[in-house]
Order: sequence, then C-alpha cells, then structure tokens
Amino acid sequence: MEMLVKLNQLLGLRGKGAQPLEGHAKHAHKREHLIRRSALSSVIGRVVASVCMLIQVPLALHYLGAEAFGFWVTITGVMMLLAFADLGLGNGLQNRVAELYGTDDLAAIRQAWICGIKLLAIIGLMVFLLSVLVVPAVNWSRLFHLKDAKTAASASTCMLVVSFNFCIGLSLMSAQKVALGMQLGWILNLCVAAGSILSLIAVCLAIQLKFGLAWFLAFTLLTPQLANLFLVWWMIKLTKSVALPVSAPTKSRALLKVGAQFFIPQLGAALMYVFPPILLA
Repeated sequence: MEMLVKLNQLLGLRGKGAQPLEGHAKHAHKREHLIRRSALSSVIGRVVASVCMLIQVPLALHYLGAEAFGFWVTITGVMMLLAFADLGLGNGLQNRVAELYGTDDLAAIRQAWICGIKLLAIIGLMVFLLSVLVVPAVNWSRLFHLKDAKTAASASTCMLVVSFNFCIGLSLMSAQKVALGMQLGWILNLCVAAGSILSLIAVCLAIQLKFGLAWFLAFTLLTPQLANLFLVWWMIKLTKSVALPVSAPTKSRALLKVGAQFFIPQLGAALMYVFPPILLA
C-alpha cells in the first residue's frame, strides 16, 4: 500500500475521478468510527429504554388498573409493530440513501427523502381515513373482552388515537431511515433514548393530571414524537437543506419499486408478531 502511494506521488498517476488512496483510508477510518459510535449509543439507548420501561410499567399499571393497562399495552404494541408494514418504503428509502451516501450526493439524498416523506404521508392519510370509517363500526370491547364500563366506552376513541399516532409516525420515520442510510445510527439511538425518557415523563404527568384512558393514551403516545421531530430537524440540518426540493413522479415510482421488495417480508413479520397479543387479549 505504501509503495503504491509513493508511486502515485512520484508519477502523479491518479485516474480521472479516482479517489486518492489517502482518501480511501480516511473514509474507512470514518466508517469504523461511526460503527463504534453507533454500537456504544445502541447500548446506552437500550439501557435507558429498559430503565424507563421498568419505572413506567408499574406506575401505569397501578393508575389504570389491570384491564385498562392490558388494553393500553396491547393496542400500542400492535400499532407499533404494524409500522413495519409500510409497503417497504422505509427500507427502500434507507437502501437508496445508503447508495447515494457512498457518492456524497446530498442533493440526491434530499430528493430521495422528500419522495419517501410524500409517499409515507399519503399512506398515513389513507390509513387514518380508513380507520375513521372502520373503527366506529367495530365492537372493540367485545373483541378485546373488556368488562370495565369506562374502558369499554373509551375503546373506540383509543383506537382512533393510536391510528392517528401511527399515521404521524410513518412520515417522521423517514428521518430514521435517512440517518441509518447515512451511517448515523448513533443519532437515531440517542433520539430513541430521548423518546423513552419523554414517554416516562408523559406517563408521570398523565397520572398527576388524572387523565382518563383516552387522554392518557394520547399524551403518552404523542409526547415521544417530539424526539422524532427533533431527529427530522437534525437530519435536515445535516443534509444542508431547509426547503426540501420537489420530487419527480419517476423518482417516486422508483422508490416504490425498491420498497416493494421489502414489503412481503415486513408484512409477514408484522403479522407473526401482531396476532399473539390480539389472541391473548
């Protein structure tokens, strides 16, 4: 390697558009540094999330009661897992960003990101509109075997709240995929840890304010989205763009095509994890 570098320096033999060997070494060092940082932040994020969960679960159980708590955990868990069934657009966006990041093409990354945001927003809007039509027609208290009158009365409202949160999360999730595609998993891990802390704070505040189940659910679900909004701002700043460009329809179709390759595996995984909580409920 050193002989080749010296030979290039002496003869000036660098191919047109080729990256210097020193550049390759710097890129490899940067990549290793990001991997180590992501690994460390992942451990920190998991520890923070676990600690917050260990604190908030008994608090919520004591406040809501066994049946309302079980309903809260079931519907939030189901909708969080369904977030993976996004027609594969999330993984498709991550794959495209990773490809473009290798060429340091920030303009193309921004273009791919706005395509992903638009498509995910459309999917989220369609899901929410569908839920507005379907949720009131379903007897949720019977489906989840709810016996408490207050819990049963607020079941439909809770399902709409969860659906609304799910639809918002679809668009915000695009920033997570961009971060992963740009090898910035450490930023995502820190935001996930922040979301866990915000969730714990929301549970404590909801208990202090004596919220009912529907408001308790809305407060504890939507508050952690602030961490995702911060991640969106952070990624916009990193990609040096405040006003994202308008995407071409052809680029949107290309992203859908890539995302379709991930849809079936994601859907299968989501169904595998979704049905057990429903059956247990």
